Amino acid sequence: MRRFIVLTVIVLSPFSNLWGDPELRPDPMLLRWKLFPGPNLSVNKLIPDADPQSSCMIESLIFASPKEKRSDSEHSRELLETVVPAETAFKIAEPDKAVKALISQHFSQDHRFKLDAVELVSHRQSGYRWNVIWSLWPERGGFTGVPFRYRVAVTARGELIVPDCYQFDSYALPKHKRWLCSLLKLEFPEVTKKQGKNEVRVKPTKKQIEERGIEALGNFLVKVNADLGGQPVQFHLLDCRAIELPMRVDPDGKMKTIKIWGVNFKQTLGPDVRKTKDFFTVWLSEYGTVSELKTVPVQW
Repeated sequence: MRRFIVLTVIVLSPFSNLWGDPELRPDPMLLRWKLFPGPNLSVNKLIPDADPQSSCMIESLIFASPKEKRSDSEHSRELLETVVPAETAFKIAEPDKAVKALISQHFSQDHRFKLDAVELVSHRQSGYRWNVIWSLWPERGGFTGVPFRYRVAVTARGELIVPDCYQFDSYALPKHKRWLCSLLKLEFPEVTKKQGKNEVRVKPTKKQIEERGIEALGNFLVKVNADLGGQPVQFHLLDCRAIELPMRVDPDGKMKTIKIWGVNFKQTLGPDVRKTKDFFTVWLSEYGTVSELKTVPVQW
């Protein structure tokens, strides 16, 4: 009599431990950098006002801490003895649940934050500040292949310098030695009052978002082609999709998300040019704010 052994194979989705809600799973727009790596740029190349020592790029996210600008007289009154201890700075700078969820979503798996360094720095224009650096490691073990680090700053008085967060995308034009870059600041819309009540803002439809993305890229390419010369760079619409990003934890512990749109474009190439599956995303906020579009010289 033959015996049969039945093996049950359980396939664990890389997204299953990130979100209970399947609507919040990572979108291909976030994961494409794993196949088409973005440029090796410093944050300052994209955001000139960012402090290079306490800003970072993680996958297609940018955390940009602004530079503090104070007078020399104010700086001179700040004594080293008044700076909060490193242990205090470390506790203040510890990433909250929303930051961890946002970064893990872009990696497509949960990551833990390991403290790397707490450095006291002094700038002539900004005084003393603590730079706190965390390295990122997959919860399941292994590594992401790139030593990604999350950086954040704390003032000498013990106040967290909350970084601005951006959703970023890029597309290489090797013949022109340029990157096309798309940069959208992630933030909750300001609530305005009208006759004592919260004013209801009208959200554009998907079709209107798509039209704004097409118009923005079209105007941008006119300037790009005028600057580059030669054979014009052309793109055609691929699709338009919305995604939810975790951004804040309410006092009651609930995660608050924001919705952003990605209008995706494929480069229109000639019949003799090797085709690519890569695409370029023009990001838009839920209320139709278009990402900043710019070109950056290629750095291979």
